[in-house]
Amino acid sequence: MSVEKKNEPQHPAKSMLAKALFGDDNWDEECLCKIVYWFKHVVAVVFGLSCGILGITGATGILGFLFASNFGAIHYYSGYLGVDDEEFGGKSKFINEGLMPSFSLFLLIWIYFYTASNAPEMLMNMGSS
Repeated sequence: MSVEKKNEPQHPAKSMLAKALFGDDNWDEECLCKIVYWFKHVVAVVFGLSCGILGITGATGILGFLFASNFGAIHYYSGYLGVDDEEFGGKSKFINEGLMPSFSLFLLIWIYFYTASNAPEMLMNMGSS
């Protein structure tokens, strides 16, 4: 009796999540841009929650987010994933990738959690005036 193998590809393509977590040798520009885009959104959620709950206000939060988002993304794709950014148009392409949507998400989460964590204090101050 012979065992027949199903017609499966010899080297199935890695999923985008697997590429993001474990890296890959073959990167295409679209996949890498999507990974950087979603990386910045994860940073936006984490940083927005942190700034909102800790009560950080002003330029400190904004500049901190921009620094963490951009330099974190550069370190992630060039250091962790081992991608040479010059092959895909340089660092500016990846700094701009998803910056405004992630910044908007950061602001939304920051404002929501800052307001929610400081609401009792703000209500008490309103009642005393």
